[in-house]
Amino acid sequence: MKHTYDIYFQNQTATCLDSNRNQHLIMTGHASGSIKIFDERVRNKIAVNVFESSNNYISQVKINPLNSVTFISSDYNGLIRTWDKRMNKNVFQIDAHD
Repeated sequence: MKHTYDIYFQNQTATCLDSNRNQHLIMTGHASGSIKIFDERVRNKIAVNVFESSNNYISQVKINPLNSVTFISSDYNGLIRTWDKRMNKNVFQIDAHD
């Protein structure tokens, strides 16, 4: 069975993605600074969570394989963030360029 997701967001296509089949999640990062999370079990294939990182191009996202509530992202300005999906915000960040 093929799955199609609406990853076009705020006039920006996805710049990176990660998935975890055990958690049924697909995560996409966007040039607008947004991060979208899709649940493969949801029939309408619309993002179940959207996080606003900044206005910076998201270069990488990674789902935590051991913890279903956290993930990390990086952007082109060098910020690496840890996010908590329960709080809908980043809980830790470091500047990789410092």
